[in-house]
Amino acid sequence: MATNQGRFAIRGKTHRSIRIRTHQDISMDAILSPMALSTTSRLLKTLGDETRLRILNLLRKGELSVGELQEVLNMGQSRISTQLTHLKEVGVLAHRKAGRRSFYSLCTCRSLALIVQVLDDADLVDEFRADDSGYQGAMEKRRQEARSYF
Repeated sequence: MATNQGRFAIRGKTHRSIRIRTHQDISMDAILSPMALSTTSRLLKTLGDETRLRILNLLRKGELSVGELQEVLNMGQSRISTQLTHLKEVGVLAHRKAGRRSFYSLCTCRSLALIVQVLDDADLVDEFRADDSGYQGAMEKRRQEARSYF
């Protein structure tokens, strides 16, 4: 069996090309090999939800609390918590508590590269642009609260 293996670049990052052994055997191990098939399947299903994509897009800008996510996304706490639980289950979120507040951020996991590729064109979506302005407002509010505290 002949194999064809080389390198290609996507947005400045070099990846191994897809190995082709036969016309029926195409492997995506260049990008997904470290993840098990079931984990990959769960991750892709998780990325199939618009609210989760909006949350991931916000969290790649920086750490946010549940209250800040509520404010930016204009959604209820229970809906956001449900989506955060789904994202935690596939291992893409890091969580920390500070007093009564819970803060979430993207973790540095193997699937992060896939998530970034999915979200790279996020600025083209109207909801993501609106979320970005809401994120800026939430960060300004956080800075003002920190100033008034000290």
